[in-house]
Amino acid sequence: MPTRQRARAQATAAYIKRQRQLNAVQRPLDMAALAAEEAEHPDRRRRRGPDLGPQPPRPPRRDYSDEPPPF
Repeated sequence: MPTRQRARAQATAAYIKRQRQLNAVQRPLDMAALAAEEAEHPDRRRRRGPDLGPQPPRPPRRDYSDEPPPF
């Protein structure tokens, strides 16, 4: 039976390091692709962030201070 060459902590650290390296390479590629798409289709605007339009009004809060609990 094969023996373990690395501790689990070492394996996890190596996995995280590798994923961060891949993300560092992929992010500029994604940003370049997005910029190219926006340059190709300037009439299409991509929504970013939580700004998705006006929020609907909140319903008024009820005051239950004088009423007994419902049963």
